[in-house]
This record gives sequence, structure tokens and C-alpha cells, in this order.
Amino acid sequence: MKKFFMLLVVGILLLPMAAKALSFEIDAREDSCTECTEPVDGVCTTICTIYIKNNTGGLGEIKLEIVPASGVTISDVTTFEGWTYSGTLNNAVFQSLLPVDESSFALATFKQTFSSSIEDCSPTIRLEDGKEYPIPTPEPTPEPPHTGVSLPVVILLGGAVLAITLYTITNKNKKMYKI
Repeated sequence: MKKFFMLLVVGILLLPMAAKALSFEIDAREDSCTECTEPVDGVCTTICTIYIKNNTGGLGEIKLEIVPASGVTISDVTTFEGWTYSGTLNNAVFQSLLPVDESSFALATFKQTFSSSIEDCSPTIRLEDGKEYPIPTPEPTPEPPHTGVSLPVVILLGGAVLAITLYTITNKNKKMYKI
């Protein structure tokens, strides 16, 4: 009975060492995704980066889900140096050969393709524990309005034509010779 209690105490003491809690968060920065400045045939393409923050150290594997917004297609997941990607968007696994101790770092990028008419194209990163991090995507930049930049040129040309006309009319009555 003594051995049983001793094993129970040792097991209880070792239990916190075996439990592995999440030791990082997703950094949903405003600059996580590029802006779609020139839609081609009404289709926008942006590149989004997954940033990690508040890493407490020893991070070697990250499991997450990349959830696209409605009407958005996600493709081309590319990892940064030292990381590998496997799985699918619904079950993405990023692994590092060496444990990462940096507090903040960039993990991977992915490409989004969507219609320029979609208002909210922001993807969401969902971790294993259910926490969700929406990644902000900048709105497509509308075409700048016509500013009337050609107006000063028209005014200058009109002034030049007016000056030439007045000069011609005033010099018409002058004779070139004396009688």
C-alpha cells in the first residue's frame, strides 16, 4: 500500500510536466495581408502572413486551421526558413527541426484570391484550443477621382490664343509704310 501511495504522489508531481499547454498566440497585425490595388478582371489577389507572438519558448510544432472568408480561395502556403508545412488548410501542421525560442516571428504566407466585390475577405486562424484570430485584410483601393489636373493647361492655352488674337487685331490697323 505504501508503494501505491508513493507512485501516486510521484505521478501527481510529474503530471504538470507531461501536460503541454499552448505557449503562443497569433499576431493579427494590420499589415498581415497585402492590399489588392489593381483587380484583374474583377479578381483580387493578396498575400497574407501568419505571425506568432508571445512564444514562451521551445516551440517545435504548431497545429492550426486557416479558415477563409466566404467566397475566398486560399492557396500557396509557404513557410519561412526553418519550418515545414504539411496537412491541409483545415488541419495545417507546421514543424520546426529545432525548437524556436524567439518571442515573435513570421511562420508562413498564403495567397488569397477573391472577387473585388466581396466586402469582407479576412481569413481566420483557428488554433487547436478553439481560439480564433481574424486576420485583417485591407479594403481594395478605389480609383482616385478625376482631379481636374488638365484645367490649368486649358487656361494657359486659352490665354495664349486670346493674347495672339488681341495682338493681331491691334496691329492690323497699323501701316507698315508711310505715304
